[in-house]
Amino acid sequence: NGAPLAAGIPPAPLPKPSVKYEKQAPVEDELAIASEVREAINEKVGEFMEDIRSGRSPNLSSVKQAIARMEESILRNPDAFMWLRQLRKKDAYSYTHCIDCSALAVAFGRQLGLPAEQIHELALGALLFDIGKTKIPEKLLNKPGKLSDDEFSIVKMHVEFALGIVDGDNGISPQTRAMIATHH
Repeated sequence: NGAPLAAGIPPAPLPKPSVKYEKQAPVEDELAIASEVREAINEKVGEFMEDIRSGRSPNLSSVKQAIARMEESILRNPDAFMWLRQLRKKDAYSYTHCIDCSALAVAFGRQLGLPAEQIHELALGALLFDIGKTKIPEKLLNKPGKLSDDEFSIVKMHVEFALGIVDGDNGISPQTRAMIATHH
């Protein structure tokens, strides 16, 4: 149709003045919690992606719950989750990449002093913006070397595929949809 993907989507509001995060924890206390949370979110994202690949309706609410726990951990102490990110074992790239993007978005939102509601939108948008890659053949995503122009055109379709996946969910805000639509 030629229209930009973000047409009609309002921009995210500008950050409010710095927010004081009431609940804080020393990194050594938060590390065990962050490790458990990362494991849980990894499992939920894996199930979510497998549902999409298998043509089943994905369970976005369980992913949202896992993200909420990640947000809480990062807001208490961002260092613990970021350390885990650096120390993680080799895992399926697609799972860890979207979790890492989400965690980095939460940490960035915290650094900016955004309110929890905006941080939640950042976390969910960053987690979901590459979810459309589940509709791209794995041989293309894992191809060594440069993609041909045709192959690259197919890979770029992951944005439209992601929008198609989330468009049926009423729990996706216009801001989260905008992140998915415009992340490239």
